[in-house]
Amino acid sequence: MNITVNIEAPGLAAAIQALANALNNKEAVLDGKAVAQETEETPQVETPPTEEVKEEPPTHEVEETPAISKEAVRDKLAALAQEGKQAEVKKLFAKFGAKKLSEVPPEKYTELLKYAEAL
Repeated sequence: MNITVNIEAPGLAAAIQALANALNNKEAVLDGKAVAQETEETPQVETPPTEEVKEEPPTHEVEETPAISKEAVRDKLAALAQEGKQAEVKKLFAKFGAKKLSEVPPEKYTELLKYAEAL
């Protein structure tokens, strides 16, 4: 399963830069404007106003990784072929609209393996 997280924080980079500059007693730059730092022990840094964060549903689809690996299916089908069941293996591929394992979609491996185990 692949999960992608996208964080949008446009003011975060400027705030981090301002903090780094404040720690080095340099001028901080916020929103393109130079801000003079005070020489107190704890420098004051202006932070840009925060925008209200709205939660939106993810715009990407979560892809499921196949529960059965291609190698496991290949091993089972090879074992069947060695037992003399090449014709049955070809019929299984035809059932999935394929002539070989690489043409079978990964999400169909579980179903293909069930049929193969039934032989």
